[in-house]
Amino acid sequence: MAGMGKSWPLAGTASVVLAVAAAVAAVTSVPAVAAATPTPPARGTTATTTAPLTATDMAAAAGIARMTNDAYGNPMVFDYNKDGISDLLLSRHQLHPAELFRGNPDHTFTRVQQLPVADHHYCDSADFNGDGRPDFFCMVGADGGHSNNKANQLWLQNRHGGFYLAPGAWGAADPSGRGRDVAAFDANRDGRPDLFLGNGSSKKFHSQNRLFLNVGQAFVENTKLTSDPRGGGICVSPADYNGDGWPDIFVCGRPNHLYTSVKGVSYTDDAERLGLNTENDSDAQWGDLNGDGKLDLVTASDNKLRVWLRHPGGFTNSYTLNLQAGRNAAIADLDRDGHQDIYIVQGRVGGAGPNIPDLLLLGAGNGSTFTKFNGLPQATSGGGNEVSVIPSFNGRPALVVTNGADGDRYVTGPRQLIVFHGGG
Repeated sequence: MAGMGKSWPLAGTASVVLAVAAAVAAVTSVPAVAAATPTPPARGTTATTTAPLTATDMAAAAGIARMTNDAYGNPMVFDYNKDGISDLLLSRHQLHPAELFRGNPDHTFTRVQQLPVADHHYCDSADFNGDGRPDFFCMVGADGGHSNNKANQLWLQNRHGGFYLAPGAWGAADPSGRGRDVAAFDANRDGRPDLFLGNGSSKKFHSQNRLFLNVGQAFVENTKLTSDPRGGGICVSPADYNGDGWPDIFVCGRPNHLYTSVKGVSYTDDAERLGLNTENDSDAQWGDLNGDGKLDLVTASDNKLRVWLRHPGGFTNSYTLNLQAGRNAAIADLDRDGHQDIYIVQGRVGGAGPNIPDLLLLGAGNGSTFTKFNGLPQATSGGGNEVSVIPSFNGRPALVVTNGADGDRYVTGPRQLIVFHGGG
């Protein structure tokens, strides 16, 4: 899943400042069904409206600004030292070391460790060895599918706050897997975080999505999850979508998969039955978009963003937006009005040309009506890659956005830390 820096357990350049009253415009979209409720009054039109929403890129001030030509992999957000302040692990793929930043009380970050250069993709954090200290697991690619001796990486935290490699990734090295996304969550509810590995497809070697169960100092594969032998795990997003208490797993593939857990032992692929078996999605995020207490789904592909609302019989495509170069998405209440909003990262069309502007859709709370915010600070170089949410940065959500090569490793783009002010 891509997407925000995930955490376990479950519930991954100048400033631009512009008022919502002057900066929002209706998004041209292709709604699949009519809006369930009337469109609410435009923000900023009554005397009771709070300060206008503004957005500023604070990456330089916070100490994480970099121009990079290789930023594949999520900006992982976690609190490794458990001080209540978000820390960051920022991947730079296979050209530069990944960087671990400690968050400071003054809203800056200090780099405290670099990981050796590897074909890093997505990482996720959990306390894998049960010592009370957050660790993390990173997916490693396989040289474009041409290698069968690579190794995923399990980084365990020592008592001094540093991280060291666990030998053999405790059995989850997956030598021939083209590592893409990973999710750490308690699949069988035994109190230990497990791993779902999303692998890209390979014509040369066996590269299959895999579920590994944590049995204590080791991972053992659960072979009862029948995954697509072609791989295609570009995104992995676990959530208990049906509310039965057992985490399910959505995987972006060709087509998509929704593995519904049968009490953490076996799984059924219900994507087709529930209408979610679209193809070529690059990201998926769960969230309650219409405030009914049920988990809805947002999927992003190169040319479409879709909102899928949960209902007793499955999911309904309530909103569709045409994109030019969709890459990644994040869900958060960025304007603090009590409704979930959607941020969309766009890259370069076909991996060439200019970086297409990112989008922020402000939700009306019904999952069908969204308003475009035009005051985003945009990266004009590189190509959009990933976005993750910092749940609280100076008291409100912020976004870490990476812009790397996106098809051309000689093209560089900036890291962004987008901080929001005003709103509800």
